Amino acid sequence: MLLVAMSVLNHKDARWIFESVFGDFGTWKQWVKETEASKAETMGSCDVSPLAIFKQIFFAPWFLSHALGWMGKMMIFRDWGVCLIAALMFEFLELTFTYVVPEFEECWWDSVFLDTFGANLLGMWMGTHVNRWMSNYGRDDPVIKKHSKYDMSLAQSATVGAPLDWAGEIEEHEQENDVYISRVINPYSHVFQWRVFSSPVRLLQVMCLIFVMIFIELNTFLMMNVMGVPHDSIFNKLRLAVFGFLSMPAVAEFYYYVEQTRKSKSDNARIGPATWLVLSIAVLEHSLFWKFFPDHFVSELDKLHYKWIPMPDNILIPHLCSTVLFFTWFILRYHVIGRKIIGNESNTKEEEKKLNELLKEIRKNDGSTGSGSVVKRKSSIVKMLPFNVTRRVIMVESVDIILICAFLPLFTLTRYWKF
Repeated sequence: MLLVAMSVLNHKDARWIFESVFGDFGTWKQWVKETEASKAETMGSCDVSPLAIFKQIFFAPWFLSHALGWMGKMMIFRDWGVCLIAALMFEFLELTFTYVVPEFEECWWDSVFLDTFGANLLGMWMGTHVNRWMSNYGRDDPVIKKHSKYDMSLAQSATVGAPLDWAGEIEEHEQENDVYISRVINPYSHVFQWRVFSSPVRLLQVMCLIFVMIFIELNTFLMMNVMGVPHDSIFNKLRLAVFGFLSMPAVAEFYYYVEQTRKSKSDNARIGPATWLVLSIAVLEHSLFWKFFPDHFVSELDKLHYKWIPMPDNILIPHLCSTVLFFTWFILRYHVIGRKIIGNESNTKEEEKKLNELLKEIRKNDGSTGSGSVVKRKSSIVKMLPFNVTRRVIMVESVDIILICAFLPLFTLTRYWKF
């Protein structure tokens, strides 16, 4: 509601609302002066030294915010694969918009060691352990036992599009009649199985999820620039807290939606209200950026001499190359080769029987952990496959090299690091 009210005001009056609600904003001139001074002395000469690393970890707000942020995202997404992809894409986003967003300009060792392989992985590790602790907490409680007994079985047979009963207030006999779905996404489970590459639809669904997450993260820095929000303002902390707590039911609802889409193969599955609320708030925030487009953004874009896409060539070309490679992989992987290794018409009855037995073995051993056990199980599975299926598996693995190559052009953006 606050964002809607600000969207019909001019910049001065809209910022006055922020100044009134949050007492740590200061004037616009003060913010411009502090931003210019901060940009001028950003991490000095980027020489790697113990003192520079110490200052960046304990005195700058970014290391702690990265660690806590990715701990929260792991608690929300509950999947290492999705979090790692999202973290990598956000680092590329920072490199893409360095030419307009001052906060994205950082030293190479800060981006590589403190962010990507430091705070991000530390936060994900902490989030994983918090999820495990929450999944084990209160297991002896009779209420939790009662729900965990039938929640997931109910998820298999629930009516697609049935409303979610997050509080568990509906009686159990009503739930068994599929009137309501009570906590179908078990809040005490510490893992979501997104199965990112299991189908083209699922891949696009997870990509949309990651896009919205990155979109919200980008809005953080756009709001700071467009409304003159200080780095240490309480507004930033409250905003992230609101988005974090709201994203928990939102992502759970979206996970339920994509699971029901996979099981029902129909258009009856619906996206929950929390998911729509998160998206609506993010779009409202972004609309304020375009309404009050910052002057220092305009001055940077004017240097491009009004190109058809307001982006430097050495940023635009790598993105275009990555996009072409990605869609090439997508078409080859899901439409030329096809994803249906099981149930192919060219398989004989004996092969089908063997494949079904193999599927049971895969499901039985699905709880294996550790990269070594996964590789060993994968190699043994390939040996058990019929020849024509084995050939198709090898083709899929070969085509996946194109997906890896799609990221290579983006690594040329590292020229925007400070050395």
